[in-house]
Amino acid sequence: MEQFLGNHPSIPPNPTIAQTLYRAGYIEAWGTGISTILKECNNNNLPLPSFDISFGGLTVILKQQPIKEKPSSLHILLSHYFDRLKDNTISEKNIEDFAPLAKKLEDKSLSLILALEDGDLLKRKEMMNLIELTNQTYNVDRYLTPLLELGLIAQVIKSRPNSPNQRYRLTEKGLKFKYLLTQITTN
Repeated sequence: MEQFLGNHPSIPPNPTIAQTLYRAGYIEAWGTGISTILKECNNNNLPLPSFDISFGGLTVILKQQPIKEKPSSLHILLSHYFDRLKDNTISEKNIEDFAPLAKKLEDKSLSLILALEDGDLLKRKEMMNLIELTNQTYNVDRYLTPLLELGLIAQVIKSRPNSPNQRYRLTEKGLKFKYLLTQITTN
């Protein structure tokens, strides 16, 4: 592996594609890829990748850093207010129903509930735009799907969940949950 960290020949298997990528700016210089990968992993506190050199090729195996869930400021605020709300206008039944839901959801999911208005019928991309995220499957699975599973939002076209015309809306449960979140965040 050390042989690739210093000066070494870089012989691309397809020079025409390599030259095109170089001219387009995707390749900075020949033979600098591995050192750049290692430097960027160190700069971003990511685990170092492993390399497999076999069959005349090089495979770079990037390791995902585990997501460390720590209580966010919104979750701390929610916990604090759920403990104190028993004396306010929100019933103890509402707190018992919604406190476990709030603890299961991430900040972006809670922000999405707060951003939705009653009567909104939004596409998936529009929903993700409300919380300043891209419409990638990872973001949808992490922030939108839990809201669907908990019944806080619903799909408008139930018979065709993957329809390109699919829209999402707040459910009655979602509206109550939003009201509770609004009361918490404004007190």
